[in-house]
Amino acid sequence: MHRLGIRNAEVSVISDDMIQQCVLKDAVDPANESATNDMASGTDTVDFAALRVLSLSFKNVFKIDNLVTLKNLVKLQMDNNVIQEIEGISHLTSLTWLDLSFNNIAEIKGLDTLTRLQDLTLYNNNISKLENLDTLKGLQVLSVGNNSLATTDGLLYLKCLDALRVLNLEGNPVCSDPEYRSFVLAHLDKLKYLDYSLVDVGEVVQAREQYQVYMRIYNWLRNLIDDFTEKVKTATEDIKVILLEKHAAIQRECDGFALEYAKEKDVAQKKSIAQCEKYRRVAKRLFKASAAGPPTTEAEVARVTAESQAACIELNTELMGIESSLVEFAHDAISTLDVRIEAVGNESRGIATEHFRNVEQLENNFFDGVTQLAANLLERLATEDGEDDDFLSDECRAILNDRDALNNAINGSHDIHIGKLLAQEDLMREQNVAKIHDIIKTTKDGEWARNRKRVAEIINMKQYFTLDKLRAFNGEGDKPIYIAIKGVVYDVSRKRDFYGPGEGYHLFAGREAARALAKMSFEPADLENTDISDLNFMEKEILKDWIDKFTDYNSYPIVGRVLQQTDLTRTELSAFTTLPVYVALRGVIYDVTLGGLEHYGPNGGYKLFAGRDATRALALMSFDQEHLDNPTEDGLTETQIKTLADWEAKFQSKYGVVGKLIVE
Repeated sequence: MHRLGIRNAEVSVISDDMIQQCVLKDAVDPANESATNDMASGTDTVDFAALRVLSLSFKNVFKIDNLVTLKNLVKLQMDNNVIQEIEGISHLTSLTWLDLSFNNIAEIKGLDTLTRLQDLTLYNNNISKLENLDTLKGLQVLSVGNNSLATTDGLLYLKCLDALRVLNLEGNPVCSDPEYRSFVLAHLDKLKYLDYSLVDVGEVVQAREQYQVYMRIYNWLRNLIDDFTEKVKTATEDIKVILLEKHAAIQRECDGFALEYAKEKDVAQKKSIAQCEKYRRVAKRLFKASAAGPPTTEAEVARVTAESQAACIELNTELMGIESSLVEFAHDAISTLDVRIEAVGNESRGIATEHFRNVEQLENNFFDGVTQLAANLLERLATEDGEDDDFLSDECRAILNDRDALNNAINGSHDIHIGKLLAQEDLMREQNVAKIHDIIKTTKDGEWARNRKRVAEIINMKQYFTLDKLRAFNGEGDKPIYIAIKGVVYDVSRKRDFYGPGEGYHLFAGREAARALAKMSFEPADLENTDISDLNFMEKEILKDWIDKFTDYNSYPIVGRVLQQTDLTRTELSAFTTLPVYVALRGVIYDVTLGGLEHYGPNGGYKLFAGRDATRALALMSFDQEHLDNPTEDGLTETQIKTLADWEAKFQSKYGVVGKLIVE
């Protein structure tokens, strides 16, 4: 069926020149008159977008291409070429007539969008299966003669073409079947012409009588399938509407949370600005007073210093309190959001489960119907009439004669359908749970990032606590409640019912509680001891759980670090390069963990200064090993000494002092 005679000929590519030549060749088709214009120069041009008819026959075209501009074509003729595949015409949605006969096409495809097609010719190709014509509801004429269609069963596919009136199958292997014509007429009873001959009404009636038993069985099965499909489709459309409503409900909950959260953040921002303004007024007053009459005595200096420090501490405490309130609001609001959208999710999953059970029941009903149909067939086959049924093929009889194989096939198909149904249900449930989890996780992560950024801004004003100063934050007298774990100070004020005065965990308040929490001990020996080097494996795991609870689960604000004041040798100092991170300058050791971790930590640009006396290296801004290992100021220029003094002033204003460097 291939066009072997031109396989060795030079193939052509569809070009603008080819199209123009074909349109202008001989007389212009009347349908294309509006697409051609006579120019003053005498040269004809073609408006491709206005073309209605195009014939590219006998052009040795191998591939359908370059037809993008011909969007208004209603008739396309590409017969007698060497086309291998139907492609490049899906945009030609105005086509009503298409001729692809005498080519090398093996598969029907690429026609789905051509819903206006009325006449389709695929004569003399190599097509072995009728398929992908479902959308061509208006197709009236179909020619697939001289192809490779082999069985009558494959012709049943054409029942989807309700408008089909003219059919040509002549020249296919199936036509050699003695029952071919009567089979086609029995099943496609609306045909007017079959294989170039007019269909007689009496011939159709006779064919349907011949296949009446088969038709009755087929219609029964078809009705089972149609009934199942329609009910499932209706149920699915209904459930889609309901689930979309549930999705909208979840979105409304999220939008409501976002609105309330934004309002609360705005309130917190205004309160913070008010506190900063209050601090600014105090600072301005002290500055003016000092400028008017600078303090001369030590007592006056101490008073001014104490007042300024008190104002700074008050600002820090108020800002941290505002932040803690916002964190508490966010925690409660996110928890409420979680509960509400989880409730909607549960409703959605319940509705989906009910839907899948309904579909499962429909599948069971369909299975029962098919099983009954098979039983009727088996019963008929066992009768004398059944032995004489001509409509049953040898293959069909072989299947029906093996009762066990038939039942196994039906049961196997049913089991596969149920398995797919349950898998789809599980997938839908998992996606619903994952979506809700993702919403909450994203919301929590956003709040966590905001809180950490805000806390970092606040603690830059007050970063470090000594153990004595930390003791004051134990919740007594409505003070904030701080607890330190491994040097990190958390504000746990919102859990006053756990850590407040008189509560079960109050003894941990205002302390570095790492050891006591790891051991779950209220003994003074553990409460007063900050050393955790001797913890066993289980105690370390318990401590890790507490840290996770403080940082992730409860998201307590971090308000600073505990400054463990101690003097160190250079060897001892070298151990502090991760957490905490210490840097020594001019013999003074600073804790740069807060506010400096991104610079001096393991991934920072100045990480080589960590755990060292960086006096000379900072003065020279050098990473050379000889300068890192030799912290002396000997030989520094005046400019380098000034640079070092600037670094020292920065460290003194920003970082807490751990102690002094012991000369070994």
